[in-house]
Amino acid sequence: IHPDDRELVLAILDSYIEGRSPHFSSQHRLRAKRGDYIWVLERGKILWDKHGKPVRLTGSATDITQRKLDEEAIRQMNQQLEARVQERTAQLQQAVERAETANRAKSEFLSRMSHELRTPMNAILGFAQIIEMSNPTSKQLTWAREIRRAGDHLLRMIEDLLDLARIEVGKLAIRIESLE
Repeated sequence: IHPDDRELVLAILDSYIEGRSPHFSSQHRLRAKRGDYIWVLERGKILWDKHGKPVRLTGSATDITQRKLDEEAIRQMNQQLEARVQERTAQLQQAVERAETANRAKSEFLSRMSHELRTPMNAILGFAQIIEMSNPTSKQLTWAREIRRAGDHLLRMIEDLLDLARIEVGKLAIRIESLE
């Protein structure tokens, strides 16, 4: 028996002899004839005499070296897979964090850009109103109205962008109103 396995094998055998275990079964290493160690599955049964004393231990030893090698290979593959899963999970987490950072930057850009566009748009609309109120020619009035129409349209688009930015940060106020 391999020195590292001897104590465990003896403990299993003692447990069986003392009746704490229903059978003797142990997986451990044994020195083979060629001097190397092989894994075996030993199973046994004690034959008792009429006075209740153990007379003989009979059983079998099955070479399970290949199974143990296969189990070790599977264990190593599982460790490698677990490492790969952890690596991929970390990569995914980093990608999520980058996406969230990009999303926050986009939302901030939308908000700032909308505010920056609204200020000059209000000036353009204000000047168009001034032109309309200052006795313009018919051609000038047509142009001023076109400026206001286009400006109002752009202002609504800017407000929509601001609403999108508010939605993304969860700050959009919703009002329930009747549409009669």
